[in-house]
Amino acid sequence: MRRKMETSKKIILASYIMAIILSAIVVAGTFMNYDVSNITTIASLAWAEVAASNIWYFKKASKENVPKVLASLPLGTREQVDINQLLHY
Repeated sequence: MRRKMETSKKIILASYIMAIILSAIVVAGTFMNYDVSNITTIASLAWAEVAASNIWYFKKASKENVPKVLASLPLGTREQVDINQLLHY
């Protein structure tokens, strides 16, 4: 059975697709000697949005994985680990 893709992953995928398409338009327009300065600005902003989405997603994923990390530790080590340090690094 196929798992449903999370909304956050869909946002990142859409961001990457748009940034790649805009970058391809800039490259193609440059080779055809068109003025692509406006599209270059938009493509740069699209890549900035991709970077922001990645930062947000990785922070979200790391917080979601803290319980999994704690569960995988041996019992003696688990008692020594402060969960607050894992959550607020």
